[in-house]
Amino acid sequence: MVNPVPTETMIPTATVTPIPPTPTNTPTSTLIPTKTPTPIIFVTLHSPFAADCGDGIPQIWVNESPNGVVQDTKYGHVDIWVPVGCAIDNYDNEFVAPISGTVSKQGENVYDINFPKGVFPEGIFDVLRFVGIENPSLDLIHNLRLNFGHVNFENIQPVTAGEPVADIVWSAPKNNHSKVGYQVIFSYNGKQYHVSPTLFPTLLPDGTILRAMLNGTRENWKCYPSSPYNCVPIANFPAK
Repeated sequence: MVNPVPTETMIPTATVTPIPPTPTNTPTSTLIPTKTPTPIIFVTLHSPFAADCGDGIPQIWVNESPNGVVQDTKYGHVDIWVPVGCAIDNYDNEFVAPISGTVSKQGENVYDINFPKGVFPEGIFDVLRFVGIENPSLDLIHNLRLNFGHVNFENIQPVTAGEPVADIVWSAPKNNHSKVGYQVIFSYNGKQYHVSPTLFPTLLPDGTILRAMLNGTRENWKCYPSSPYNCVPIANFPAK
């Protein structure tokens, strides 16, 4: 009897189904640009009159700015007579820029000098408190500018503080004097304010500082002797 030839038994192999790799999300950092804060600069206002314009000292004719929220744009203003001995017809550009900034024309013989961004007049916090703003913030001030009347700029261009830039227009002659209308204007928290420039320290050409008129006294400003108007600024001066 013949033995059968053994046959090889095939052992089945396991079929491995590959598992797809789980995608790995590598986080990427996104750089968010940060806003560079504007540096804050405080400047002392210069007198609006040239050093050789008479004795160089401004005289207050009327100091009846609203010194608060403007209720009536036709009411409330400040006029400053030119210094004693300053005959404006004998001078060219006797009006001096109190600050460095850009000029914009607002009307006939009416101009603004606009403060650059981040620049404020010395004493601004005291003035804001004077007009009734508690805990004042510079961030809420917008469109800060000096407004002038009775002047004529020959060129509308940026000006430098202390630079002669315009002629005074003869408007109300008296004792060989004329005047400049002068206000500080800004918006605060959406409301417009007009305030007297005499609330701020002012630098005369000889280096003397006219102190701010914040305490109800005249300090070292000059009042025009025969003026029938207020010399000292009044907070929230009422409209008539």
